[in-house]
Amino acid sequence: MRFESGSKLGQYEIVSPLGAGGMGEVYRARDTKLGREVAIKLILDDVASDPERLARFGREARVLASLNHPNIATLHGFEADGERSFLIMELVEGETLADRIQRGPLPVDEALPLFLQIAEGLKEAHERGVIHRDLKPANLRVTENGGVKILDFGLAKALGPDVPAKDPSVSHSPTMSLAATRRGEILGTAAYMSPEQAAGRTVDKRTDIWAFGACFYEALRGRRAFEGENAADTLAAVLRDTVDLEALPDRVPLGLRLLIERCLVRDPRNSVQDIGDVRLELERAREPSAEETGHRSDATAGSRLLRAVPWVVAAVAILAAAFALTTRPGLETPGPTPAQFQIDLPPGTDFAEPIPNHVIAISPDGEEIVWSGKEGEHLALYRRGTGSLAIEVVPGTEGGTQPFFSPDGRWLGFHTRGELRKVPAGGGTAVKIAATRGGYGGVWTQDGDIYFAEGFTLERVPAEGGEPELVTRYDLIEAADPALARSRYYDPRGTLVPGSSWLIFSLVAADGKDLLVAFDPTSGAVRVLAEGAGPRLLPSGHLLFARRGALFAALWDNDAIGFKGEPIPVLDNVDFDWLGYPLFDVSRDGTLVYVPSGGVAGGELVVTDRSGTVVDRLIEVPELSLGATFSPQGDSASVALPGSTSGLELWTLGIGRSVRVPLTFGADSYSWTGVWSPDGSQIAFVVAAGGAHTEVMVAAADGSGDFRPFFSTEDLPYREDLQLGDWSSSGRFLSLTVKTPEGGWDLWTYDRDQEELTRILGSPFNEINGRFSADDRWIAYETDRAGIRQIFVREFPQGGAEAQISTQGGRMARWAGDGQSLYFLDGGAVMNVRVFDESGRLAPGQPELVFEGPFRSALDFDVTSDGERFLLIRYPEGRGPRIHVVQSWLEQLERLLPPG
Repeated sequence: MRFESGSKLGQYEIVSPLGAGGMGEVYRARDTKLGREVAIKLILDDVASDPERLARFGREARVLASLNHPNIATLHGFEADGERSFLIMELVEGETLADRIQRGPLPVDEALPLFLQIAEGLKEAHERGVIHRDLKPANLRVTENGGVKILDFGLAKALGPDVPAKDPSVSHSPTMSLAATRRGEILGTAAYMSPEQAAGRTVDKRTDIWAFGACFYEALRGRRAFEGENAADTLAAVLRDTVDLEALPDRVPLGLRLLIERCLVRDPRNSVQDIGDVRLELERAREPSAEETGHRSDATAGSRLLRAVPWVVAAVAILAAAFALTTRPGLETPGPTPAQFQIDLPPGTDFAEPIPNHVIAISPDGEEIVWSGKEGEHLALYRRGTGSLAIEVVPGTEGGTQPFFSPDGRWLGFHTRGELRKVPAGGGTAVKIAATRGGYGGVWTQDGDIYFAEGFTLERVPAEGGEPELVTRYDLIEAADPALARSRYYDPRGTLVPGSSWLIFSLVAADGKDLLVAFDPTSGAVRVLAEGAGPRLLPSGHLLFARRGALFAALWDNDAIGFKGEPIPVLDNVDFDWLGYPLFDVSRDGTLVYVPSGGVAGGELVVTDRSGTVVDRLIEVPELSLGATFSPQGDSASVALPGSTSGLELWTLGIGRSVRVPLTFGADSYSWTGVWSPDGSQIAFVVAAGGAHTEVMVAAADGSGDFRPFFSTEDLPYREDLQLGDWSSSGRFLSLTVKTPEGGWDLWTYDRDQEELTRILGSPFNEINGRFSADDRWIAYETDRAGIRQIFVREFPQGGAEAQISTQGGRMARWAGDGQSLYFLDGGAVMNVRVFDESGRLAPGQPELVFEGPFRSALDFDVTSDGERFLLIRYPEGRGPRIHVVQSWLEQLERLLPPG
């Protein structure tokens, strides 16, 4: 029903109608008790007639009434008069932003202060856990003094139907779900719905950020970002179309264009995560630099602007002198500092973790940065243009790792599931190049060949596809130079020396050092050039490589196949993978990209409770750490950390007390993955014995006495690499993960009673990290047979019953003390799942979240037997995985080392 002027609703006297829409009818009214004018909003009939929905609305209204901010219209109360229920709201004078836009686009200097206020209001509400869900120009009222009030805050949820959060019919917005009849209202709301709203998925505060971007775009252009002839067409545009930033007036600075683009990223995981970051960006834009004024659509202009404008969350943070070209004394040179910025990986994602981890590549023209990433256990290649803020998965690379570009930049090569593949650089259908046994890395030559590694061999295959052929192997290297005996792990991302048959690449020598070598496949000749890894022969005539976290460079002599002078350090702070290979790349135009030290997975080794709250901080750990585990009693932990010279050393750490014991100090090369004896008195671990093979050793957990051989690995078909997984509670069995000659990993066990090594799981896939149940009847392990890491449980030792335990991916299975459930990691989340039913039959339940946080999802996780404390590596607060970009870097290098 409609109310005439003078009608009464309780103590409120209707003055005049203000409007009507999908939310109901709105009237100007006078509060006869308090003597003030208010806005009355009648509750829709289908809500008022449903007691449960009406009660729920009352609860929501109380939350909304708690919002008190100058940019939010206040909800005074929720009352009823007979059968009519209504809201009492602050009366805001002025026109809506929709009315203002009808007169034409807003100039930047008019729009900017308005949207800064809108961001302030959203920030306040989001911090109180309230989401608007129906932000649009019609719900933004501009007052006469230039203020902004956000109307109808949170009413989309309050007035929506009471359905489960994931029900497809969940209330996306009141205008759509409540069958409004006005065509403009329907299209209006649809135009501002986020893709997750339009698709019927659960929404969070990022849906308001999307709507904010759509409103900002419309205010600056005078037309909606997404349009259609009807609601269905408009929703289709939201789900499919890309916003046309070029249609914005030329006077809109590039910084604001990029901000709008970032707000309207279709995948909420890659969009702006917090409206507070938008607010900061708008604050900076109020005082633009000279470079920020005017529209520059070309990539060069975009790069120049990025020197002055910080990127919002999960994008670019301009490094205003925070990262100098080098920190080494004596290397400061005159000339302009290269433009530098940082890419923060989207929240919830991380770098992928194959070994070795060739994680990053840049296109030859310097326009596209691609990295090997993951969300949970789902691997893919991610990309971001240097002139754009959008981060996205490269279509067709799901499950892929270790990217590299073709020389013309048109193709991306990568590895996935036992295959070397290529895909158009913009994404598309992946094409198989060759089957591999465990291949990694790659360099694509001008001649159309791809070089890649297979553990201890270097191979070549035509980029068009074919059968890989051997280029060199460790025994051939040894024959050419006996000093390189038992070298392993080639880094194929080297280079071909122009005009010759020589290759430059790196390998791990027997003593664990990375060596840079030149190799001639035609003659078999080998030359050791220097200690280092990851060589790149640059267009400037320099050979660039890494050594212990720093980049070195020297002028290169093609004729002599050697350096012109000694290499000098040119950049500190470069991270490396678990085998010491540096994480960097350089484009032909001179743009350097690298992962800075701590940018992969460094942090704190911490103990948390079941809520994820840290209860003990044990030690700062670098990127290279492995196998953090509790002692059986939960009073100590072991972890492998970088040694004083090379390799890894095993340490024990006291829980709740500052006791740190170096267990394997002085061990030969690498030592890692310690496992505790059932009584906690000993730790077994693996040592790389002179590079020739690996041995299993054991030592007293308190560090007293020498470590000694535990059992022989001579019966293994391949002794180059193995890791320990678990020591059973009976003390009889140990589980091992053993590398195969083909490059994969199999699961073995050692029976101490029978003194036997047995392979219990071997396949073309990887089976790793075996963990025994308390009664030795079952073993949990990881396998990638389904394309991502999943947790399985099978009977032990004879095999038989088997079941998949994780559903979305999982690592590092740990049995609960009662033997009935398993804990595991899914990305940075700790999960728990019941494994057996009440009769003891293998019948996995649905995994449940215990807690999640910014935790590293690698090989550092454990839980005490009572399930009350957890051992994890936590990223430093406010910092996660990231990439640094330095443009025009070769110009600086040429000033340090002039050509010729």
